[in-house]
Amino acid sequence: MKKALLALVVSLVSVNSFSHAPFVAPSNFIVAGGHTAVFAGFAELPFDSEVAIRGFEFSLFNPNGEKKALPLTNTKAVSVADVETSQEGTYQVIGQRKADIKYANLDQRWLRVLDTKDTKLKPLSERDFISELEVNEKTPQVSVKRFDDVITYFSKGKSSKLVKNSEANLTLEYSVHPNELKKNQPLMIDLAVKGRVAKNFNVEVEKQHIGLGEKDVVMKTISNNKGKVILNFSETGAYVVTVSSPDTEEKVKPIADVYRTIISLNVSE
Repeated sequence: MKKALLALVVSLVSVNSFSHAPFVAPSNFIVAGGHTAVFAGFAELPFDSEVAIRGFEFSLFNPNGEKKALPLTNTKAVSVADVETSQEGTYQVIGQRKADIKYANLDQRWLRVLDTKDTKLKPLSERDFISELEVNEKTPQVSVKRFDDVITYFSKGKSSKLVKNSEANLTLEYSVHPNELKKNQPLMIDLAVKGRVAKNFNVEVEKQHIGLGEKDVVMKTISNNKGKVILNFSETGAYVVTVSSPDTEEKVKPIADVYRTIISLNVSE
């Protein structure tokens, strides 16, 4: 576990050429001292931060459920926060943002509008997005809200019952404490949005690379009609779990809010 967590910290300060999904993670999922660090950023590969995180408001919940704002300091490649860990038990970190997602209709397809700087794009028929440069005032357009949460957990001395966060956009209930996950131990997560079961939500799991030439470990599934999903981690290490709203057909006009929650977890022997 220490080897995996050391690799996590090292990879957090590396710089690549692209930035993708946001994340937040502790420098160690099990802590012992009076302070620890939390990292956040945008990454293409799990925990390989490329750009400091922006647009999110972060909060920390201590083991007693007390909430306070968690300011982060940015470098070019990563954001970091210092956390006082004077109490035993489990701490929760959550970052949240709300954004408009624009779609445009072209050739009877509703495509995501992206501000891409790439002028050498594939033909539109081979893409699932449309560039802002390809949209004009006559193009039918629509916007929906996307609610993003990035979440992680770490424990000092012992794990403790998770305090429910009423502000979370997507509610998560775990069958196993997130700081007590074991290899080959099934983990069931109950998903809900505003009290309603989140059925048919996409769930993707990616493992952090800790060695050169290591094969990707990726799991993909969807939540059932009761909003439940079962995950089984076949290897130890640090993982990113991404839960997102069901996909919509390109020919269907987007009308509903969408949700995405990205969770950082560690699995031990």
